[in-house]
Amino acid sequence: QIDLTGEELDVIDAYRPGYGTTRLAEHLGAAGPQTTLALACASSSMAIIHGAELIRHGVVDRVVAGGFDGFSPFIFTGFNSIGALTQIDVA
Repeated sequence: QIDLTGEELDVIDAYRPGYGTTRLAEHLGAAGPQTTLALACASSSMAIIHGAELIRHGVVDRVVAGGFDGFSPFIFTGFNSIGALTQIDVA
């Protein structure tokens, strides 16, 4: 498990799209290119395709590919503004 709550954590910096990529690479001791794709629901699929293309073209021998999306106040406000959040208590 990666500790993302260390004293050096800057809350604003944590919402930067590349933050998770950088922290994961540091944790794994990974070298080489790092790329963050911020494409909402398509991020994971596109990351895997991008990783496969890097391998296919001989840029790298192996990749770590996947995705996540932090649900920040900024993202919450965006979803709320388009009416994508329910007002019903579903708990």
